[in-house]
Amino acid sequence: MSLLGPTVVAPTLLAPRTAYAADKQACIAGYEATQKLKKDGKLSEARKQALVCAQDGCPSALRDECAGWAVELEKAMPSIVIVVTDADGKDVTDATIYLDGVKVTIDGKAFPVDPGTHKVRVEREGVATLEQDVVAHEGAKGKVVTLKFGKGDKKADPVKPDPDPTPPKVEDHPTPVATWVLLGVGVAGLAGFGVFALSGSSKKQALDDSNCKPACAQGDVDAAKRSFLLADVSLGVGLVSIGVAIALYATRGPSEKPAEPKAGAWKLDVGATPKGGVAAFTIAF
Repeated sequence: MSLLGPTVVAPTLLAPRTAYAADKQACIAGYEATQKLKKDGKLSEARKQALVCAQDGCPSALRDECAGWAVELEKAMPSIVIVVTDADGKDVTDATIYLDGVKVTIDGKAFPVDPGTHKVRVEREGVATLEQDVVAHEGAKGKVVTLKFGKGDKKADPVKPDPDPTPPKVEDHPTPVATWVLLGVGVAGLAGFGVFALSGSSKKQALDDSNCKPACAQGDVDAAKRSFLLADVSLGVGLVSIGVAIALYATRGPSEKPAEPKAGAWKLDVGATPKGGVAAFTIAF
């Protein structure tokens, strides 16, 4: 039995020393923090730290000084009273109040704050938000800050987008159908020029090889001339058609649908004459 006594008693004796050591460290930390926060103007936090180092468990030298600081900070700390009214001056109790972004409750009591500028914001359903900057001076107690809703302070309705907006009309410049037709005629005319020119050259070469001049058969001579004539006509038709097609494309106007060619709007006439060929192109606008 005598051996168990010291084992049980030893932890009990050590416990107060450990707690006292921890309290002493907290007292020192609170003492140092109070001075720094007081210097930075954070009186509310400084007072909390002063109360920590003013506890009975702290060394007397620290405790007395911290207790004096706590009293001084209480006197220096300003406070404000927030009052919210409607347009008739009646108290508003259904609004939400924020002090420096932190929600607070309106109960008629003063709010202790640090010296300096603070922002008060009041929100109320269906009404525009009120904001006001307040300067709290050191030692000023119970400064009344009144925010009043006016009769016209209604929250603007958000602009709703058009559920079915009409898309903007895009102006189009389609290519007229006549342009494509004339381009086709022009390409065919150039192709015909190549065919008839080769045919005429071949027939002329045959006459030259036969050494029949000046007594060549008239039919063979006329056939060669006819091929050259058709070649000239085809070339003229091709160039004119392509030129008109380019003009139609360059002068086309805006339209939602491509313009359809009118019946009889354009006419191409090709003919032969004793001295050559002729092509006539007529278009009506």
